[in-house]
Amino acid sequence: MPICRTEGIVLRSYPFRDTSKIAVLYSPKFGKLGLVAKGARRPKSIFGGSLEPITYIKVTFYHRENRELHTLSQAEVVEPFREVKEDIGLLGYASAACELVLKLTPPESPNPSLFRALSDVLREMERRRKGEVLLWWFELRAAEALGYRPEFGRCVFCGGPLEGASFGFRAEAGGVLCPKCASDGDVLLSPGAVKLLLRLQTLPASRAAGLSTSGPAGEQARGVLRALLSYHTESKELRALDFLRKVAHGP
Repeated sequence: MPICRTEGIVLRSYPFRDTSKIAVLYSPKFGKLGLVAKGARRPKSIFGGSLEPITYIKVTFYHRENRELHTLSQAEVVEPFREVKEDIGLLGYASAACELVLKLTPPESPNPSLFRALSDVLREMERRRKGEVLLWWFELRAAEALGYRPEFGRCVFCGGPLEGASFGFRAEAGGVLCPKCASDGDVLLSPGAVKLLLRLQTLPASRAAGLSTSGPAGEQARGVLRALLSYHTESKELRALDFLRKVAHGP
């Protein structure tokens, strides 16, 4: 078994057998990795808190060919994202970003652009203490990194300009439709919502953090991202977002 070293972000961790733990890491070099940390649940474990979800770490592990789980040898925390973890709202949005990567990526299929987007969004959540708008930014960057970037600049059907008072969005079509091509079943969008989505798609995370998600434009953009998520993950809502909704409004 070759010894490998990489860095990455812990997407998820959970108990394994009596004293061990499995951590799912997303790495720029290996993609999504399953790592077995033997003895990680013992009080004096060498791994400490390094395997908590939403932690940027450096690891050394034994790579087992044609296996989904590999043996973790060492782990060192690089960025703990403490501010994110201490705020239930930020924690929920950061968990949703990690959950999205878990759902959309196959094991050991590296995607450096996706890793960069995930690390950027967690750093900006930590720095700017903004959750929802940065998650929206990440959803669009993840879509681009994974090959299904939605079109917001022109009609995805006829290629014409977006002119009029309202447009449609259809996830299976891959973008916005002009008034002539839209139908009743599409997500309704105003010019303001299209502008917001375009800015989220093109701005860096540091500038996207300053955008507003309130008002009709924000509500419509939220509907677009919900439709996009549902189409590509075959689930109506991420568990982390469902948890946030229940905390805010009750079951």
